[in-house]
Amino acid sequence: PDGSLIKFNKTALEHMGGVSEDYEGKHVKEIFGEESGSEYMARFKKVLVDGGPIIFEDEVVLPGGRKYFRSNWKVIHDRDGSVFGLMIVSDDITGLRKIEEKLRAQKDFIDSSLDAQLDTFFVFDPGLGKAIRWNRRFEEVTGYSASEIADLPAPSSYYGSEDIEKAIPFIEEVMAEGEGSIILDLITKDGRKIPTEYNVSKITDEVSGRTILISVGRDITDRIKVENAL
Repeated sequence: PDGSLIKFNKTALEHMGGVSEDYEGKHVKEIFGEESGSEYMARFKKVLVDGGPIIFEDEVVLPGGRKYFRSNWKVIHDRDGSVFGLMIVSDDITGLRKIEEKLRAQKDFIDSSLDAQLDTFFVFDPGLGKAIRWNRRFEEVTGYSASEIADLPAPSSYYGSEDIEKAIPFIEEVMAEGEGSIILDLITKDGRKIPTEYNVSKITDEVSGRTILISVGRDITDRIKVENAL
């Protein structure tokens, strides 16, 4: 393949604008410009060497606006087995990308909101005994890094044996009732104990059946001091 377009369907023309004569027999650099055309030529060579098919995703500026495509590039051969050209089948994934961008923006907003909280936010899977998600405040309070929190057993790594014994029936109660509150001493990486009141809720994925617990913890050190002073 020398980089010239041989055939394309009606949908391709609708996206590109114009008529067949505007593109047929023309080189990709002439149609898409030097930079994009050179990138396409490099892909041609890669697909020819690797044998394909290879999938690429691209953001393309067309007469109808900016669009995203997922394309399957495949070598096609003559009857005698020699390379005839490359076939590119593209799906317009612009709508999907917009949804992904919207979801990403929502996730970033939620993450920012959680990280701005003064309370700790901690999500764990009681079946696996592992943390799933937490906010920056939890890292700051405990002194553990994100990688450490991801590896540590949860919640047993953050509480003493007495509190663990206290928490076991509490977790069973939350699993049955859906929510509950408990006061435990959160043990930091350097060994400090912080009395913390937790509001815990259960969420179950209806599809997978997986159950997770969401725990929001508030440092009640000052409250206990006031209560003891009365």
